[in-house]
Amino acid sequence: MPLEVKTLSRLPKNLKSQSSSVWIPRILWALEYAKINHIGTISAARISRILINEGGMDVPDTNVARAFREFKGKSHIEIYFTRIGKCYSITSEGSRYILSLIKSEYDGCE
Repeated sequence: MPLEVKTLSRLPKNLKSQSSSVWIPRILWALEYAKINHIGTISAARISRILINEGGMDVPDTNVARAFREFKGKSHIEIYFTRIGKCYSITSEGSRYILSLIKSEYDGCE
């Protein structure tokens, strides 16, 4: 019997975070997807594949890895995820943030 895949509401492709980055919501969305589906820590390439396959976005692997390099040392962003080697997972702060972005994006929609 296959496991049930849990989904998240899709993000608009141009949704930006408070720091004007489209990458923070995208990456956090993929990390939250991995969390709710018990996938565990994932690489930048796997984040890209989740965004493509589950999020309906066209995202090259290199862009996700580049975004993580740009986040390095930015504590106001790094609170949203943890890094173990070259793999990432979402923190409770990251989950709260991405879920609030999704909720605010879809508030008022029926």
